[in-house]
Amino acid sequence: MSQQPGVLIHKDYFNDHLVEIRDSGDYRTLYYPPGTVQSRISLSNPHRLVLRYTQYMLLALLIQPKPENILIIGIGSGSFVRFFQHHFPRCHIDAVDYSKHIINMARGYFQLPENSKIIVHCDDGYRFLKNYSDTPYDIILIDAFDDQGMAPTIYSDQFFRLCADNLSQNGVVSCNIWSNDK
Repeated sequence: MSQQPGVLIHKDYFNDHLVEIRDSGDYRTLYYPPGTVQSRISLSNPHRLVLRYTQYMLLALLIQPKPENILIIGIGSGSFVRFFQHHFPRCHIDAVDYSKHIINMARGYFQLPENSKIIVHCDDGYRFLKNYSDTPYDIILIDAFDDQGMAPTIYSDQFFRLCADNLSQNGVVSCNIWSNDK
């Protein structure tokens, strides 16, 4: 039984771990694995980034203040997709997540926007950059985790070389590199 705050609105299992979506006041939170906040949105202002680390990742906008092409690896609840779609509506966004399960939860419970400027890809971030991307990105945001920490396919020199190869001339990578032990 979970001890997370708020009203349970969805419960499921993913990779043998409990996944919960809970509402508490103005916030909807994705917990995965139990006890770990993966993502959170404000229900009254879903375009606002709630978690502090997501706000820090936007320091990339100091280098690229008018992005035209953005790659987001790790969709979670779609916080970055909503933010950029709202503040940069002409921007093309490729959003990549290896889990159809997570993508469907983002669509069903977190208002993940999709339109002609936003393309959601169900794929591994490394494989997407290596095999499918031919766009020079102004910003690449990496926030990809599994139940063990940072997704192993992107925790490598080869992955970051691929990122560099897929950046525009003044492009920037912003990465959440939190880890328990690395």
